[in-house]
Amino acid sequence: MRTYIFLILALVIACGSSEESLNEVTTTTVQNTNTTLTPTTTSAPTTTSAPTTTTTTVLDISDNSGGKVYDIDLDTLFFEDYYAVKWNQETITWNFAEEQIVTAYEEKEYSVIKPTQQRITYTTNAFQLWDDALDSINFKQSQNPDNADITIGIIDDIPGRNYGYWGSVLDENNEITYSTIIIEKNLTGALYLTTILHEIGNVLGLGDISPRQDIKSIQEDPFPEIFVGSSLWEFDVQMVKQLYDENNN
Repeated sequence: MRTYIFLILALVIACGSSEESLNEVTTTTVQNTNTTLTPTTTSAPTTTSAPTTTTTTVLDISDNSGGKVYDIDLDTLFFEDYYAVKWNQETITWNFAEEQIVTAYEEKEYSVIKPTQQRITYTTNAFQLWDDALDSINFKQSQNPDNADITIGIIDDIPGRNYGYWGSVLDENNEITYSTIIIEKNLTGALYLTTILHEIGNVLGLGDISPRQDIKSIQEDPFPEIFVGSSLWEFDVQMVKQLYDENNN
């Protein structure tokens, strides 16, 4: 995977089926590739060794509900795709692109495939899972795909043989203002859900974690485990709450 960050100075004058002013303005764009298309992305957890360097400490205590409490160092946890940035708005809208999608960083245009109802349902559920984990953010499907904060496209061929690909635009305050996600058309079922959950985590500001044995996270890449459940895994909840200053632990 490769990560590119570009600082663009611009002069701005005036303001499986058929799927899917004269003022100087500074805009930062972040682009990343995620979730490589290799056999190890869907391998059993036992086939992936934990890294020798410990970047996350699991405290030997429990919270009031009896669950684990994690001491997370976000600066060392991720092996890529983490920039210590996040959104600064309460409502974030999303929708599928209807005919074309232009990626947030490269501004490359792709034809999109109309999503099946199953993919729409999985995507809606994925945003709701992240919504449930955060008190400061609400995800809402946009009525107008052209005005969504996060645009999703199902495309025929993703560069680099990836499952998913994401990009985000930052403003002068280093806050995310717009993101795109493209997903490989052949992904279906639980693998599609796992991938879209991972990409949403990326556009929220989380990075990628090397697979390890002491935690279970949707941000592990490649995937050691396919997501199944009605709520995010506890480590992901605490991790995103910490990023958005909601973690009281």
